[in-house]
Amino acid sequence: MVMSTVRAGALFAACLCLSNLAAQTTAEEALGALRAGNARFVQDKSLSQTTDDATRRRLAQGQHPFAMVITCADSRVPPEHVFDTAMGELFVIRVAGNVCDREVLASMEYAVEHLDVSLGVVLGHEGCGAVKACAEHSGSSDEHDAPSPAITGLLRRIEPALQRAKLAKSGSLMACAEEENVYETISECVRNSDKLRRRMQEGKFKLAPARYRLLTGAVEWLSERPLAGAASMDASRLGRAPHDALQRLQDGHRRFLSAATPLGDISLARRRQLRSGQKPSAVVLTCADSRVAPELLFDAGLGELFVVRVAGNVLNEDVVASIEYAVAHTGASLVLVLGHTHCGAVTAATTAGDHGHGDLGPNLDQLVADIAPAVQLAREGGVEGEMLIDRAIEFNVQMVLSGLRQQSKVVQDLERTGRLAEIGAVYQLDTGGLKWLDTNERATAAPQAAPPAAPPAGHGHGR
Repeated sequence: MVMSTVRAGALFAACLCLSNLAAQTTAEEALGALRAGNARFVQDKSLSQTTDDATRRRLAQGQHPFAMVITCADSRVPPEHVFDTAMGELFVIRVAGNVCDREVLASMEYAVEHLDVSLGVVLGHEGCGAVKACAEHSGSSDEHDAPSPAITGLLRRIEPALQRAKLAKSGSLMACAEEENVYETISECVRNSDKLRRRMQEGKFKLAPARYRLLTGAVEWLSERPLAGAASMDASRLGRAPHDALQRLQDGHRRFLSAATPLGDISLARRRQLRSGQKPSAVVLTCADSRVAPELLFDAGLGELFVVRVAGNVLNEDVVASIEYAVAHTGASLVLVLGHTHCGAVTAATTAGDHGHGDLGPNLDQLVADIAPAVQLAREGGVEGEMLIDRAIEFNVQMVLSGLRQQSKVVQDLERTGRLAEIGAVYQLDTGGLKWLDTNERATAAPQAAPPAAPPAGHGHGR
């Protein structure tokens, strides 16, 4: 009898608390209610969330959720059970992989603007099938094993998180990727929604990262990360997400291969539009070779690509400065280092002597010296002839990527917050195809170093 009385009292107190959830006005209060609900769920003390006729009639008049949850469609992660909430208390958005797309953004904006929700939780989960599928198909070239276009688009949204998890090399790759995917979704939401960003700047809305553990039922509340200056950054400087920029490159290249009518906008109207400024989606560092024109092979119009070209697509101080300007001030979110087959600069580096290249002149000698470590790395693999050149071209791209990451704090900071990705590829002159290189493979030789000397007075890149 006593136990029944105690249990009834606890239920009454909890129900009283739940009845006041709609009155939660701050993100901290809403977060506290979610934590308490999950604690009950973990302890197997969830309340009986019945919905009587009176409650249904009240809910028919309108909704007043106290929090929003963006999570996976996985049947094992129902937010109402996980947080022990009743009907009408959570605004829930669910899509496989808890990714951010236009519909997710629209749903979030509605909740924030029209329902005055002050807290959003992006909830990843242990054993996420979408993240696992992304890992299984990442880098795969097997067309027969390729998923449908719809699934491919979904996995492409998760790919940046997977790549950052691989770079981190800490603990379980899948666990790290699931966490990174939560942060990626938060970054996408803030980057692509002026309304959410404005509410966050005003202190009226907060996005909390979390990950659900399937076995224990516990929600792990992840540490918050700075959102690449989202609170102070001009929205006009926020460009496309890296995976969107990559998709545009790949789509354009497919049009190039099909010999279809180019779609790149080079019209008079476009030229007039660009007088007010540029917002390229990607930076392409490639060779000066006349057969490798990025705007053509990616079917890009005016203002779409920020292109840096120098023989051998090598790295120096001016190249680094050019890339930094593009990613920091124009909104470009992807850096593509693009080598190409039959590269004259790399070929020269493979045929030059091992001790100096005086017959080429001082300037060409320096260019060959920049590429020489890639050639040496290829030779260590035991290849010769054309295979040596091809392998050295790939290593040269990898070393440029490595050097860029090491030399540029701007690139490091943007990559760490998910606003920038760097990839490498080799353009095949014979076929027009692209060989995408493994972004996690690192050349082990010393990367190309920018000259330490300061540039002459008056030498620079003006806006």
